[in-house]
Amino acid sequence: MHTCPACGTHVAPALLSCPSCQRLVHAERLTQLAQDARRAEQAGDLSTAIATWRQALELLPPSSRQYEQVRSTIDT
Repeated sequence: MHTCPACGTHVAPALLSCPSCQRLVHAERLTQLAQDARRAEQAGDLSTAIATWRQALELLPPSSRQYEQVRSTIDT
């Protein structure tokens, strides 16, 4: 278990968001992946961009708004 940096709630390892405040457990990693994917897109490397966005999906709760945004980005 680890502690949510936003609210101090103990978060089980299998969870992707804090059960109390809904903060994404992997927020920092997701920010990095988004930056990497955007850089790949700007460089015209769409296969790397899509692969990076797919890595991000694995760290997002499927019911989250962010998951839907990333899914939409991959699908376009």
